[in-house]
Amino acid sequence: YVMIAELKHDGISVEADIENGQIVSARTRGDTANEKASDLTPIFEGYIFPDAYSINIEPFGMKFEAIITNDDLEMLNKLRGTNYINCRTAIIGLIGSSDARLYREFITLIPLATSIKDEDGEPLDRLVEIEFMNKYFCRSQLLRFEVLTGNFVNLMFQINKFVQEAEFARDFIPFMYDGVVLSFYDPKIRKILGRENYVNKYSIAVKFNALKKNTIFLGYTFEIGQNGVITPMLHYQPVE
Repeated sequence: YVMIAELKHDGISVEADIENGQIVSARTRGDTANEKASDLTPIFEGYIFPDAYSINIEPFGMKFEAIITNDDLEMLNKLRGTNYINCRTAIIGLIGSSDARLYREFITLIPLATSIKDEDGEPLDRLVEIEFMNKYFCRSQLLRFEVLTGNFVNLMFQINKFVQEAEFARDFIPFMYDGVVLSFYDPKIRKILGRENYVNKYSIAVKFNALKKNTIFLGYTFEIGQNGVITPMLHYQPVE
């Protein structure tokens, strides 16, 4: 068997339409069961991928994970006058704010999947797809992955090792992620298992255990977004 292991980024899922190397419309993944999502076009329309201008492909869809890196978090807090404690709260608060477009250059879009088909009308080979996305649609952070090959026992060993190493590396990677995603590589297996309610049945997420620390609650503040969405933020004594 062959499986592909990827980091599970801790951000917001964004589905976008791409044309001429830039985003023309975007939305959140939203409530897929009821086909409801929030329109993010006012934020991401015109978001440019400089390396993709040479691609001569008809408009297509692409799924991203929108994150904020550690370095961008510090600069964003200074310019915006906010005090987001971590990148996860920062991306949620920024996406829901009325001035998000002004600060969208601090948002990093990690490409996860495309709607592009091969010459037979089938989904792209996953490794070909990842290479394509990393080459043309990454502005700073690549989609990081590893290929795992072996029989059942060997795969379990490799998966366990990858998860442990990924969890250990959280303090050294410049963005937040909360687990890993494991997917079958074989196109036949992927086709048989398929998708259900926009969920890939050939993939599984392994989430890390939550980190726990004791601290003291100091109060809270909140922001009201352009759609009336309230984003609260808790304040507490710093912990390590």
